[in-house]
Amino acid sequence: MNKARKNSLGAAGDPEEGAGGPGESAEFNQRATFYFSEEQLTKLDIIMLELRIGKNGYKEKIGKSELMRAALDMLIEDYNALGAKCWLIEQRKAASKN
Repeated sequence: MNKARKNSLGAAGDPEEGAGGPGESAEFNQRATFYFSEEQLTKLDIIMLELRIGKNGYKEKIGKSELMRAALDMLIEDYNALGAKCWLIEQRKAASKN
């Protein structure tokens, strides 16, 4: 992400969201830094905007932080349920074969 984009989006990379910012509950008060590709961030923006305009029949104002928390929850649930057969490990195995 370029510096101009990062600076314009705030601490959490979302105009309305951030640790302790508007729309955030006290439950979500931990901040972490992770690195993403430009393509991943663009796709995240698209999903967020499509949800906000109701493109797929479901319309809700949602931020990138909430989307990323949901994705993390899904990863944790999948790993806890399937262990070594979870989606993440299967993807890593497949990638290492190529």
